[in-house]
Amino acid sequence: YYARLTSPQPLNVTIGYTLNREPWNATETAAKLEANKPSNWIPLKHQDVCHFTTLNVTGDSKEGLEIRVELAGAASGKPLFRTIDWKDADAKLLQIGLPPYPNKYKGEQIFTAEEQYRQIVDYLKKNPSKVGREPKVALNWNSYLPVWSKGRVANAAADLYHEMGMRVFGGYMAPPKLDVATLEVARERFKKWGLTPGRTIALGQGRFFPTPENIAMAKKAAEDAGVMANLHRLDYGDEIAFYEWLALLKPDELKTQFAEWQKRKRDKISFEAPNSDAPTSASNAVLFVDSMEFYEDAAVEKVSSLATEIPKTFGGEVLYGGNVMFSPFFYPEIAKTVKWFRKGAASFGRHSEFFWQYGQPGPLIDGYIADHFRSGMRDNPKALHHQYTMPHSPGNSEASFRRTAFTHLAHGARGLDYFGIGINSSSTENYIDFRDYSRFAAVRDINRAMALIEDILPESRVVPSPIALILSDSTERWDFAAVAMNKAALNIFGDDFKKIRFSYHLDRLGIYYALVHGSRSPDLLIEGDVADGHLKDYKVAYW
Repeated sequence: YYARLTSPQPLNVTIGYTLNREPWNATETAAKLEANKPSNWIPLKHQDVCHFTTLNVTGDSKEGLEIRVELAGAASGKPLFRTIDWKDADAKLLQIGLPPYPNKYKGEQIFTAEEQYRQIVDYLKKNPSKVGREPKVALNWNSYLPVWSKGRVANAAADLYHEMGMRVFGGYMAPPKLDVATLEVARERFKKWGLTPGRTIALGQGRFFPTPENIAMAKKAAEDAGVMANLHRLDYGDEIAFYEWLALLKPDELKTQFAEWQKRKRDKISFEAPNSDAPTSASNAVLFVDSMEFYEDAAVEKVSSLATEIPKTFGGEVLYGGNVMFSPFFYPEIAKTVKWFRKGAASFGRHSEFFWQYGQPGPLIDGYIADHFRSGMRDNPKALHHQYTMPHSPGNSEASFRRTAFTHLAHGARGLDYFGIGINSSSTENYIDFRDYSRFAAVRDINRAMALIEDILPESRVVPSPIALILSDSTERWDFAAVAMNKAALNIFGDDFKKIRFSYHLDRLGIYYALVHGSRSPDLLIEGDVADGHLKDYKVAYW
C-alpha cells in the first residue's frame, strides 16, 4: 500500500497500525501537511500481509479531524484502491481496515472502522434474534469496545453495543481519578437508550489489592466522580498468581507467623522459616507440606482481614475480588478457587477461560472450574462468579462459545464477561473479526436468553447434588511439587511443565465428565469438608 494525505488546513499527522498479532502495533511515520497540498505517496511498510491491518491516522488539531486519505498500490498512485474523505468533529483518529489483497476476495475491501461497525449493526437489524427478550439488567460485561467516547467510530460502536443487548454503564475504571468526560458520554448514551445506570462500575488497576490506601483511593475517586451508587466491585487485578499475595507480608512477619502457625497447627516449632520449593519437597517432605499450608493460610487470612474494610467503606452491595488463570493445564488449585472465598478473601471471582487456546477437549472443562468456584462461594449468597466467556473470532468457534456460556451458567456463574467484543481495530488478539456477523449475533442471543430470567438469576443458586466429588489438597501439592518454587509459586512454563503429575487430576476430571454427561453433576468438596462431616448430605461420593 501507498497513502497520500491531504488536509484543508495545516496539520501534523502520525501514521501507525493496530495489529492483531505480535508486535500488536507499529508506527510508520509522521507527516507535516500544508493546507490543501497533497503529501507525497507514503509507503506503508508495516502492515500484516496475512490478516486485516488497521491503519491509524491521527491528527494534532485542537478539535476533531478533517482529512483525505488516498490508498494506492504503487508510488505512482496507480492502481488507486480508494479515496476516503473523512470529517469527524469529535475525534482526532481515523481508522481504516486494510486487507492483505484489496478487492481480490469477497469481503476484502478497504473499509473504515465506522463502516465495519455499521455493517454489523445493519446485519443484526436485518436478522432479528428469535431468542428471549430485550435485556434490561446488566448481567454481562465486556471490554475493548469504544462506547464511552465521542466520535463517528464511537457512535457506531455504541449502536452495536446497544443492539447486542449490552447494558453495562461505565464498566471497568481506574482510580485515582475517574474520567468525568467518559462518564458524561455514558450518561448521555443511557438517556438516549431509555436505560437507567445500575451498579456496573468496577474500580481497579492491574494490581489493586485491598490495602487501606487503595480502598481510600477508590472511595475518593468514586465520590469525586459521583458514582458511589454505581459501584459494582473493587477489582483486585487480572491473572493474579497466588504467590503475589504474600508480598503483603514482610519477611519478618512471615517468619514470625510461621512460628505461630506451627505452634497452633503442630503443637511445636520444627522449622525456622518456610520453604516450598521443589528441592525442599524432595529433601524434607514435612517442611514442604507445612510451608505450602502455611503460605495458603497466611495469604488468605491477610487478604480476608484487609477486605473486611470494603463493605464498611462502600456498603454490603459492593463486591471485591479479581481474576486468576489456570492455563496452560486447566488444573484449578483449591486455594485459589475454594479456600479463597470460604475464608472471605473475596466475594467476586473468575478465571481467564480461553480453553480453546490450550488444547482442552471442550468447554465442559469450564464447567469443572465453575464448580470449584461454586464450592468456594457456597456459604456466601452474595458472592458472584462472574465468568469470562470469550467469543473471540478467530480463535473460538461459535458452537463452543455458545456452549461455554450456558455451561458456566449451569454450573453456578450468575453473569458473564465477554472481554473483547470490539472489532479488529479495537484490541490486540481480543476481538471479533468484523466479517463474522454471526458471532455478534451469538452474543446478542445469549444476552436475550439470559434476559428471560434476569429478575431471578442474580439471586439464584445451583440445586445441590446428591453426589459429591472430593478434591484433594494432598495430591494437589504433590502433583505440583516438582515445579514448586518458594512462597507457593509454580514454574509451569518451559520444560518444567513435563514434571507435573496429572494422573490424579485427570482421574477426577474423567469422573466429573462421566457424571455430568450422565445428568449427575456433582458438588465439589475438599478434604476439610469430609473432616467436618459434610458427607452426610450425599448419597454417593467419589474420591
